[in-house]
Amino acid sequence: KKWEILFKEGDEANAMYILKKGSFEIRKVISWKEVVLWNVLAEELLWEMALFWDTNKRMATAISLEDSSMITILSFSIKELAKKYPLLLNKIKDIINDRIIDNKIVETTIK
Repeated sequence: KKWEILFKEGDEANAMYILKKGSFEIRKVISWKEVVLWNVLAEELLWEMALFWDTNKRMATAISLEDSSMITILSFSIKELAKKYPLLLNKIKDIINDRIIDNKIVETTIK
């Protein structure tokens, strides 16, 4: 539903999502200010990054900007899919690398 929080910064990561309909805002607290890192739109991956971090913790908060629907893929399923479809894993890694770069730009701008 609109304005619903899907997960909060620091929550344990146990799934990633493919957003079928709607949009989410990704927010992070940087230097005691809540900052919008980016928006996730329909047909994009939502929060795949935390599944590949050593800490397995969400690095930001995801808030729905409108009523949305998504496909949930649990972490153990992602590992199985990656074994079966290595190109999928490569695509996810590309998305993660792009978002890491974007995050660093935003964090540098804020600090």
